[in-house]
Parts: sequence; C-alpha cells; structure tokens
Amino acid sequence: MRRPDPKNWILIALLAVVVNGCNGRDEPPGAGVTMPLSTNTTACPKGSVVAVELAAWKQAIEGMAHWPIDEEEPEKYPDIAPDYEALLGELGLRPLPDRTMEELTPAQGVMSLVAVDITSLRRGGGEVPDMLVAIRFRNAAGAETLRALVLRPLAGTENSYCSLGDELSHEKESGEQPCIEEHLGFARSLSVESLVAPDRDAIKVQDAGGWCGPGMHRGDRFSTSYWGVEDSRLVRYLEAITAESWYESPDPPAKLQSGRIELSNSWPKTITISESVECLHIDGDCKPSEKIRTYHYVGNHYTSVDEPAMTENSK
Repeated sequence: MRRPDPKNWILIALLAVVVNGCNGRDEPPGAGVTMPLSTNTTACPKGSVVAVELAAWKQAIEGMAHWPIDEEEPEKYPDIAPDYEALLGELGLRPLPDRTMEELTPAQGVMSLVAVDITSLRRGGGEVPDMLVAIRFRNAAGAETLRALVLRPLAGTENSYCSLGDELSHEKESGEQPCIEEHLGFARSLSVESLVAPDRDAIKVQDAGGWCGPGMHRGDRFSTSYWGVEDSRLVRYLEAITAESWYESPDPPAKLQSGRIELSNSWPKTITISESVECLHIDGDCKPSEKIRTYHYVGNHYTSVDEPAMTENSK
C-alpha cells in the first residue's frame, strides 16, 4: 500500500476544521463522552476527608456485640456499652452521650445499636452518587441517638470521601416524645425524595417530638424538613410544623398548630404549606389563623411567598 503524501495531511486537517466550523461546533477535548464526576480531593475542606471502605465498615459495626432491649429483665443489661466510638470516629462522627447516670438503673441508660443504613443519593447529570449514612442507637429508657452524614466520593481515589455535613444527626431524651398522639417509630426518620430534579435526590426528615416526661408540662411537636446538597455542602431547604400542641397537666391543650405540605408535579418542585392555628377551648391567648406559604427553588435554595388564606367564599 502506498503511504499518503505528507502534504495531504495538512489538507485533511484544514478540511476537518472547515467542516466543524460549518456545523457550528466548537467542542472541547473529550466532547461527546459522558464521564462520572465527583469532588476533587483539593476541593474537600481540611478535616473533612473520610477514608473508609463502607461495606466493611458497616459489617464491622453490625458485628459488634450489642444488647437486646428487654424491659422485662433489666437486671441482665450490661453496665457498659460496646466501644462504638472508634468506628463512629472513622466517619468523623461524634461519640455517643453517656446516659447511664440519667436512669435509676445505669444499665437502662446503655445505648444499643438498632440499625445501620447506607443509601445512595443521586446527584443528576450522570455523576457518582453521594452516600447517606445513618446509624441508630437507643436504650431501654427510650432515649435515641441518630448519627448521620452525607459522603461524596473523591475523584481519582478508592474508598475516600468528602464529608458534606452531619447536621442530620439527632438526640432524643427518654421523655422527649409525643404525649397526645401515639408515635411508635423513631424520633427522626429519613427518606429520599426527588425535589429539585427527577434525577437528583433530596432528603426528607420527619421529626416526632414533644414532652411526656417528669413534670406537668406536656405536648407534641411533629415537623417535616427537606435537605439537599448545594455547592458541596448539606443544607436545609425548609422546615414546616405539621402538628404542635402544648399544655400544663391536668388542663387540656388550648390550641393546635398544624400544617399540610403539598408538592407540585413540575421541576423543580414547588412546596406549598397550608398553616393553621385552631383554638381548642376558650383562651384569651389563642387566636385562630390560616396562612398559605409557597416555596420556590431559586438560586440553589427555597424561598417563600406568603399568599392569602382560602376562605369559605373562595373555595
């Protein structure tokens, strides 16, 4: 076969430039190839880099001796919890609080591992997913500890992540629970929901609190908040109270504050919260009210716009 004349190479190159110009394309190197993206090591703040093999880490903490919670035989509770702190420290998470002195029987205050959940969070655009890690503990007295954080894989590394924040962690005292409406689940539940885009996940946080412990003060407080990752950090988009009422026993509650949350079908989703205050009996301090608050996703965060409440004539 005869080799092409080198002079023709120049003509071929010029022809390629002309053709691309006619097509209106000015493509950078690698154009047309979709590459998964993740945070660069240099972009991760100092002290936020986490080096861990998550599957092995999960197996290790689940394999530690943790104690069943059995209110029938408190004398069998151990006085000392397993050393979870070392494994929590590998993720940069705070140690568990010492609750052994809060109960008459110290063993009832020992925190027991309940569950470890690792959930992928889609980032959109074909990028490598973030990881939501949630570790739950509780004791026989009803106290709970949730240690949670979001990890982002570091580009060009294996088993290395950047911690985007542990603000989803939560503490619940033994008496810090609803006293009017029965609640059997965790004090804080986490779930994944598409909010900003169909291929991008946000985190829905539902809190069930209040007070039903020592003293005459009683009440419930239920709330829902939405969180997401913006500019490589975990942020809270908004929080809404879905039900709240307080009272001094033996008097009944005087008012109920409630909120109903609705999401639009378009992207990014608009969040509408219908808030109301209901007076449950005659009380000079209670004023019934209704308000509709609408949140729009603008500039990487949700902003609210107050709207007039619906009346019987406008329904």
